[in-house]
Amino acid sequence: MMAAYEEKARELGNLILESEQKKKLAAAQAAFKADPEAQPRMDVYNAYIENVQMAIDSGAMTEEQYGGARKRMAEMVTELKAYPVIGEMVAAENEFNFFVNQIMGILKETIMGKEAGGCAGCSGHSQGGCEGCGQ
Repeated sequence: MMAAYEEKARELGNLILESEQKKKLAAAQAAFKADPEAQPRMDVYNAYIENVQMAIDSGAMTEEQYGGARKRMAEMVTELKAYPVIGEMVAAENEFNFFVNQIMGILKETIMGKEAGGCAGCSGHSQGGCEGCGQ
């Protein structure tokens, strides 16, 4: 019996792999890998984050220093996103993740016995349900 569920899960996975969002992500990742400057830029950012984390873990960073580090990380993210290849890859990753999360939401609603959608102005279908549509 489990084989039928596995087959359907694989079908869904393959459909996701064929989506425009996945194709766009794959193209952005390929462009990132082909760009000789992209990975070194990411490496600098990742090393900075690692150093900040080590300083936090060891207690060597004050609150003021941490605030400065957070500000610098935000600046670095802005700089990375401004680099076209990295910015396009981040945008494609976000779009793909949003797409997959939408599908996961539909699965969750289906499993929980709720229909997707709701009323206009729906306040959400969390544990308490929607006050507007009762879902």
